[in-house]
Amino acid sequence: MGLLDIAVEGAPMTKMANAVEAVPLPDMRPRSNSLAAKRPLPLELKDSIALQMASARQSGSNLNLLSRPRAPIPSGPKGKESKAGGNQTQAQGAKGGTLSGRDTPKSGHGRWREPSMLGLPTGRMHGASFNAATTYSRNVSPCHTPTKAEQQANERGRHRFHLDPLAKSGKFFGGVKADVCRRSKWYVHDWVEGFVSFKKTLSTVFTLFLAVLTPTIAFGVFGANTTNHLLGVNEALIASGVMGLLWSACAGQPMILVGPTGLVMVFIAALYAQCLWVFGDDALFLPFYAWSCIWMGVACILMAGLEWSVLIRRFTRFIDEIHAALVSLIFLYDAFEELTHYASGEDVHTDSVIFSILITIVVAWLASQLHRARDSRFLSARARNFASEFAMPIAVLAGVGLRYVFPSVELEALELGHSDSESGESTSIWSVVDLMPGDMPWYMPLLCVFPGVFGAILLFIDEGCTARLINNPHKYKVNKGAAYHLDLCVIGVGTIVSGLFGWPIVVGSTVQSIMHVLSMGVVETTVDPHTKAVQSRCVRCAENRLSGAMIAALLLCSLLISDYLEMIPMPVYWGLFVFIGYTTLSQVQLWERIQILFMSPNLYPPQHYVRHVRKRALVAFTIVQAGILIFFFAVEHSSYGIIFPLFIPCLIPLREKLLPRFFTRQDLHQLDKEEEPAATGFGT
Repeated sequence: MGLLDIAVEGAPMTKMANAVEAVPLPDMRPRSNSLAAKRPLPLELKDSIALQMASARQSGSNLNLLSRPRAPIPSGPKGKESKAGGNQTQAQGAKGGTLSGRDTPKSGHGRWREPSMLGLPTGRMHGASFNAATTYSRNVSPCHTPTKAEQQANERGRHRFHLDPLAKSGKFFGGVKADVCRRSKWYVHDWVEGFVSFKKTLSTVFTLFLAVLTPTIAFGVFGANTTNHLLGVNEALIASGVMGLLWSACAGQPMILVGPTGLVMVFIAALYAQCLWVFGDDALFLPFYAWSCIWMGVACILMAGLEWSVLIRRFTRFIDEIHAALVSLIFLYDAFEELTHYASGEDVHTDSVIFSILITIVVAWLASQLHRARDSRFLSARARNFASEFAMPIAVLAGVGLRYVFPSVELEALELGHSDSESGESTSIWSVVDLMPGDMPWYMPLLCVFPGVFGAILLFIDEGCTARLINNPHKYKVNKGAAYHLDLCVIGVGTIVSGLFGWPIVVGSTVQSIMHVLSMGVVETTVDPHTKAVQSRCVRCAENRLSGAMIAALLLCSLLISDYLEMIPMPVYWGLFVFIGYTTLSQVQLWERIQILFMSPNLYPPQHYVRHVRKRALVAFTIVQAGILIFFFAVEHSSYGIIFPLFIPCLIPLREKLLPRFFTRQDLHQLDKEEEPAATGFGT
């Protein structure tokens, strides 16, 4: 077929030769005696033509496709041209006239085929891979001066078909406005979809509640240990619940579940250490933290207004793996640090230390084995899925049961409550932090600008990595459109609220969000015939806001049973830290390549980068990533840990400018390609 798939039956198409405002098409003059050139339709041109069809259908205007006068098509057995047709074409082209589908002769020598016959999409186009605004800017013929009405129509079309959520509008808060327009038409449907698929929604809520509750408690324990119980478990639960409701109501991508994450909790620990270093006491930590969160939220809102989210397009697997591996090392290190600190206590007995180590190992091992139950050959598929989804809650119950097998052995217990470090009295978790206490230095609000900017960069990267994975329409079938700018703006508002009430900062949790998408979707499981690896693929996702809101409400209700949480011994949470760190690290390709460095060549795993990348390039690339990871880890645990978020954006120019000087394009493509989204572990 020709470019426009127009069938000609023996006579020249004189009227169809006129040009209209469209993307210039290549010269399609017939070769030899064929009626039309048999050239394939380029994908970009096909998308552009389909875009014009959709615009014409909505505006009711004529549908035009050709962009310039074309040579007369031969007619007759000897290929003679029609002089009348050529003159008519030139005259019509001089007037700037157009020809629509309804002007095409219904009988005689030419007919217009429907868009479906052209092989073009006729329905709603989601997740298009081209910039609609750029396409519209090219839709003006160089020989035609558009009128004011046509310019306004192009502006409306640019706004209506701005399908790329990471395209820069060039206007202040233009990206947020585009996200609101893109998602507002689905807002009611997002709530209705939850009730339409209520059975699946209900099963998802009860399945994910414990999967969200357990790491939230673990991160709350981590915060309590690093902030002298100023930000503990209760604060983590209420922050996840309140911000989860806010996210379900206002965010652009409701399938993302928010909660405390590894890097954010580490940054809060760095804030606490910085407060002790500057003021010498943690009595001013909550005002210091509140002012930092205020500046952090303002910076996030400004970044959303300035459309910084377009930088997410430049994130690659290189950055994702370093981000995930850093969180893994932090949790493994903190788990062993807490265990060592407990063992070195003066009033701790040897049997308590040994029993704590035993419970930590049992919880970590059991959770790891249950997490991989889907790959097992035993039990039914439903039982394996249940064990895998509830790995952490089952491991926690096992650890608590093991503790009561030997009740005489004393173990460190979980401490809840929001306490004032100066008075030691318990305060309400709903009370607003005093921003201007009497002993606060006047320069504290200004001093908090710097950690606020550093934290905003961290929130931008942490939220961006999660949103980039969830908004992958090819893997997770989330097709209602992304809203990176709007989501970052909501994160900024939530950060300000968390700081004012003294709650931990929450952002998108990667693994819980992926589980949310998969639970609300129809999943197909396939087995690779070569590697025998089991792979799950989401076919369709019922995107809704109801499931996330119900999970957040249950997290708030869990505050009523906070007294029972104190029955869980601390070694159980240390085991969860080991499990989170190990599971995250084992799913990162960087860790697999580090293991390859110490393997025999005949035992290498059957991965694509092993087959297509030179051994020297593989080793060098792995050493570069490992060196950056060690540097980040050292900076985070130093007295300058508060500034480590500044080094993460530096990975973008390092990957784009410096690495291509030392590695070939083929090697970088194989090592950094998005064959599968880089796993980022639980709650990272």
